[in-house]
Amino acid sequence: MDALADVIASALAAGHIQFFSTGAVKAGSMYRQRIRAAWGHAAHRGCARLLLDRRRDLIVHGPRATRKKANSTTRRSSGTTATTTTVLGSFHARASD
Repeated sequence: MDALADVIASALAAGHIQFFSTGAVKAGSMYRQRIRAAWGHAAHRGCARLLLDRRRDLIVHGPRATRKKANSTTRRSSGTTATTTTVLGSFHARASD
């Protein structure tokens, strides 16, 4: 990644020093810093987006009654019906009481 950032920064610095009275080293380091900051922010945004997408899959939004239905499952064993609430559903029930 550093080698790629150096190549991109040197190409941008070459265009920069044609129009401004800045040294090649100073312009190259300026662009290297900008590139690394942009890539770092993109990586953080990507990680945050991944966490938000995973959260959307786990948490059901809506009124409390809807949440209870969505977070519970019904099993049939030997003719009886048992309702099991997931950990997330019981957390919401305790937090709102």
